[in-house]
This record gives sequence, structure tokens and C-alpha cells, in this order.
Amino acid sequence: MKGIDRKDVLIRSIKTFLEVVLTYVATAMAGVTYGDGTLSAEITVGALLSAGAAGIAAVLNGVILPLLRAE
Repeated sequence: MKGIDRKDVLIRSIKTFLEVVLTYVATAMAGVTYGDGTLSAEITVGALLSAGAAGIAAVLNGVILPLLRAE
């Protein structure tokens, strides 16, 4: 099994984080509310969703896919 390309995993995770942030902002601009509707709740929920998605992407790209590609 080759070593994990940590730079690639980091870049993919950042891209995923930004994708979720942009989607979250777009839905917020459309009037969808999360949490109790206060600004701090909206920011907290958005940050948690984005961080969770980036974490999932990091695990997928850094652990699961390299194991599946192992020779």
C-alpha cells in the first residue's frame, strides 16, 4: 500500500468544507432557518455542518479509498 498523500487529503477536505459553506449560505439566503433562528445559532449550525462534511471527506480520502486501492 502506498503512503497517504496528506496534501491531497487536506485540499479535498478544504474543498468539501467550502462546498458545504456555499450551499449553506445559499439556503440561508433563500430563507431557510436552522436552529432557533438567531444569528449565532445559524453560524454555529453552518460551521458544524461544514466541519462534519470536511471530516467525512478526510476519512474517505485519507483512510477508506487508500485501503480500497491497496494492491
